[in-house]
Amino acid sequence: NFAFALYNFCNTYPLDTTRYFIKPEKFDSINSLNESKKALLSKGYIQDLEIDSLNFRKTIEKYQQVHNLTIDGKIGMNTAEMLSESTYSKIKRAAISLDKMRTKSVYNSTYIRINLPEYTLRFIYDDTLRSEHRVIIGSTKTPSPTLTSKIYKIVFFPYWHVPYSIASKEILPHLQEDTSYLRRNNYKIFKNKEEVDPSNINWEKIRENNFPFRVRQDYGPTNSLGLIKLSFHNPYWVYVHDTPNKRLFNREVRAMSHGCIRCDSVQNLARVIFSCDRKMIEKDTLNVDSLLVRNQHENIQLQTKIPIFIEYKTVILKNDSLIFLRDIYKRDKKYKELFQ
Repeated sequence: NFAFALYNFCNTYPLDTTRYFIKPEKFDSINSLNESKKALLSKGYIQDLEIDSLNFRKTIEKYQQVHNLTIDGKIGMNTAEMLSESTYSKIKRAAISLDKMRTKSVYNSTYIRINLPEYTLRFIYDDTLRSEHRVIIGSTKTPSPTLTSKIYKIVFFPYWHVPYSIASKEILPHLQEDTSYLRRNNYKIFKNKEEVDPSNINWEKIRENNFPFRVRQDYGPTNSLGLIKLSFHNPYWVYVHDTPNKRLFNREVRAMSHGCIRCDSVQNLARVIFSCDRKMIEKDTLNVDSLLVRNQHENIQLQTKIPIFIEYKTVILKNDSLIFLRDIYKRDKKYKELFQ
């Protein structure tokens, strides 16, 4: 299906090779409108540069739909970036995604799959989509890795053991200004596994490269991991988790974490996982709402581990048509160079 959709795309749109430099219209409306029309003409979306305003906006909406962008008819930063890319470049990205499909790991009938450029998590059980969620992924400075693993437990009210890089680079400056930062954010400091009193430490002498402490954030509604965490072994120390900052899920581009995957409505995901995982257990009393009411740290082991695939495909198939996503981490760049 993907190969057929790629064939149709190549037959539908001209092989545009021009790279444009389009600015968002709020910064330069004249450049944005003129260059966008040139790009749309070159890519075969319009036939005339004199297109009227109404049809121009409708064409932008059509382009946004094909590129998984917010459909508003406006030339924002993300629409401008996608319009600037040539059709030939997009076809190369589609070929790369097709090759990734050909060489991908074999999915079982039950798994969780996250496609990072799509900002989407899907839970498939018994070859049926049971749950779909928006996700927040790592920023371009701290990108999320691709990996294959198995989810073996769900943690309620998780502690956050702050990675050393975050503690030494981001938390230390706050401590040097005011140690009450720890209390306000529910953090505790440990050295050699023993909790220490931050008021007894001369923080001015501590530097990023000689930070001898471990930082832990206790569980609770303000914990950076939220109320639920899905654990799976991996060398990157990443996981899927909740977040107290729910409004970020409404953003179009959701690359802003330190590498972990924040999942929208993760409580619903946990409900579906438990329902599928434990339905053969008679008189099972496990209930997500009851666990949340307890307000205590608990590890719930799954009866059957769930394979998880975190992938990076910038072109996907939807309703038998190709959808082009932003190459947010520029990981396709080195592969596109092989086409030269």
